[in-house]
Amino acid sequence: MHMILRYPSGRRVDGLLLAAGPERLRIVVQRLNETIELHLTNGHWTTEDGNTVTVDGWMTDGQRDLGSFCSHVGQRVSRATH
Repeated sequence: MHMILRYPSGRRVDGLLLAAGPERLRIVVQRLNETIELHLTNGHWTTEDGNTVTVDGWMTDGQRDLGSFCSHVGQRVSRATH
């Protein structure tokens, strides 16, 4: 699943979701050549170094049930399909 993340500075990055749980997301971030892990802390997704990250969008191929996934990870979602 493709994701758009926004950092506190306003910088947006594209990523691919590798794994998700109710309080954890593991994402490969384009151009960083690394995998990051986000944790749900006090209702906000935070990076390992404590920065709050906003999930601006999720994009799927339309074959996945995005509604149940979003309720599972507890995040408001903008849906886009191709």
